[in-house]
Amino acid sequence: MRLSIVVPVYNVEAYLRRCLRSLLDQDLDPSDYEVLVINDGSEDGSLEIATSFALNNRNVMIHSQENLGHSAARNAGISLATGKYIYFVDSDDYIASNVLAGLVRTMDREQLQILAFGYSSVGPDGESSRARVDYAVFQDVAVSSGIQFMATHNHANTVWYYILDRGFLGDSGITFEVGKLVEDALFTANVMSAASRVAFVPIDVYRYVQRPGSAMRTRSAAHTTTLVAGYEGVVFGLEELRQRLQVNGTASTAFVNRLVIRQQSFVFFLIARLIRSEVPMRPILPEALERLRAIDMYPLTRFPGGDHKGLHLTLLTMIFNRAYLLYPFSRVVRLLYRLRRQKGT
Repeated sequence: MRLSIVVPVYNVEAYLRRCLRSLLDQDLDPSDYEVLVINDGSEDGSLEIATSFALNNRNVMIHSQENLGHSAARNAGISLATGKYIYFVDSDDYIASNVLAGLVRTMDREQLQILAFGYSSVGPDGESSRARVDYAVFQDVAVSSGIQFMATHNHANTVWYYILDRGFLGDSGITFEVGKLVEDALFTANVMSAASRVAFVPIDVYRYVQRPGSAMRTRSAAHTTTLVAGYEGVVFGLEELRQRLQVNGTASTAFVNRLVIRQQSFVFFLIARLIRSEVPMRPILPEALERLRAIDMYPLTRFPGGDHKGLHLTLLTMIFNRAYLLYPFSRVVRLLYRLRRQKGT
């Protein structure tokens, strides 16, 4: 078995058919790869859709469990996978046609532990399916360590940006933290920093579907509170990683600088997300900022920078760093959001 594709599924009946069709519309023989649908307690028609695919495609398999969350579903997929390589695909997204064989060949030829590639953002009805590059790029790749890659690339936090060697992943002992949002970011950073052979190919493989109601777009109070905690958890997790690598001498200055910028980006988006919500700012935000101040992640001294640039980010950072501006600004933003919602009703 060459490849295991892990697809966590929870109440995505409107999108699941397109996802699974894309995973079967590939240039690998069905005997060379498996599609592991992890049904995470779906309450809509997702399981029935997955079952219909499994009945007609011998390489589609279903594992059902109680609703434990995205991380637990991915961990279940890791334990069930039998392929040499493993790839995580979100069930509301999909991938381009006939791209998997080239990715697997590149993993084999270069003896890679991680292979990164490109993606496109599409709307809920987007049907862009073909990779838009010359496949000759598969033949010429630059291999580096994961730490070098992170130091020199705007590496994605999302796990669907990468195919991983399953043996390497197992040896690393790294799994997804259950019960957290933004779990990709810490998983990806830990796995990447443990790898010695990483490469990137500019193939437009993945289709990230921007849909209303997705985990990153839901704005309920409970979800926002969990998401804000997730952002903070990533900052502290990356801090632990950075300190560990600096102690053992494997962290280059460029890597450390890049990681600090990434940490502060999560602090920035933590503040921004809370401002745009209806969750009371106090005591959640001041308490979080005090904890972040203790590890020198607040005020924001390194953001924007690196992969994040723009006058609007600079201005917002200036506001976020000053309490006498931050809280009045948040009240204005919330008022504007309320007026926009009222106008839309």
